[in-house]
Amino acid sequence: YDGTELYVKVAGRGPVCLFVHGGPGQGSLSFERMGGDSLEAFLTMVYLDQRGSGKSGNATDYHLDRVVQDIEDVRRQLGVDKPCLIAHSFGGILAVAYAQRHPGHVSALVMANTTLHFMGDEQRRMQIHFVSTLLKTPSLDVAEDVSGEALSAAHARARAALQASGNGYRFLSDDKATVRTMSELDESYPRTIDYGMAVVTRPDDLPEYYRDYAPTTADIRVPVLILSGRRDHAVGPDHYKTFRFPHQRVVQLE
Repeated sequence: YDGTELYVKVAGRGPVCLFVHGGPGQGSLSFERMGGDSLEAFLTMVYLDQRGSGKSGNATDYHLDRVVQDIEDVRRQLGVDKPCLIAHSFGGILAVAYAQRHPGHVSALVMANTTLHFMGDEQRRMQIHFVSTLLKTPSLDVAEDVSGEALSAAHARARAALQASGNGYRFLSDDKATVRTMSELDESYPRTIDYGMAVVTRPDDLPEYYRDYAPTTADIRVPVLILSGRRDHAVGPDHYKTFRFPHQRVVQLE
């Protein structure tokens, strides 16, 4: 309610589930068209583009508390007492933050390949190791104790090498066609990525997004379904092992 216009689409029937997209700044359309719409046969899906993302308006305030408040504002506007939150990738941080701040207004969480430590050292080392192995270039790899600026530089080199090899899509999937379809959907309409740019380029202004939220999950009491891809090298195939939800079920997908 700070004047930022948010895009919200409601479709389907059944219990209400609000989709918390990743990116940061990706928008909800590619998820809706690549699987979310199939859930509408038995769920009422709420597709929300976060401020500065997709079809929503840009904003001056991108702090975590404000973005979480947007989710709460949408819940109140829709008159839904306890929606389920389906979070993807970076959206896991938002979903966990919402569940911590509004525990009485969440029925369950679905964590689909979610990160709770955005661009943490372990994630960057994992990606460096993956690129080094994939490209058969041991010189790109780093030791487990490398951190700080040295790790950041090594990570940048690995990402550049992956892109130059034509395998940039491999962090997300082994299937290039799937990533192409997602990209085509995301680029099929005028959209903003202002939120994502703010998070990525202004870490000193938005430090809350770079903290490790996995330990705090021990305090979230709702049922949690964790979906983890064995070949997900964006978040990492083992990142879910850091989660501590008391009532969690893990399903690993190929």
